[in-house]
Amino acid sequence: MTSTRSQSRSIAAFKLLVAEEFGITVAELDAPDNKQPAAMARQIAMALIREFVEPELGWQEIAAAFGRERHFTAQHAAAAVRIRSGRHGKDRWPTWTRLRAKLRRNAAL
Repeated sequence: MTSTRSQSRSIAAFKLLVAEEFGITVAELDAPDNKQPAAMARQIAMALIREFVEPELGWQEIAAAFGRERHFTAQHAAAAVRIRSGRHGKDRWPTWTRLRAKLRRNAAL
């Protein structure tokens, strides 16, 4: 497992990438409310972090990185993104698909 310090930097980089893609600030991404587009961006960021930063990183750590107390928040986010991203039909979240493809091309963030 990578160090906590490098995980923090990676998490911060993913949060910035997603915030910029949605035209919001990282503070809006971390905000406790569920206003759009921040809520959608937050779900996508959590799912990307789980997939690309450290698959072994616990759900609780991902949730905590966004100021959330319950690990279920991050689990739900990743599940929602998978469902809406075409796993069960039409891709309704092209932003997720675009960011994921970009990250796969540029293996290191």
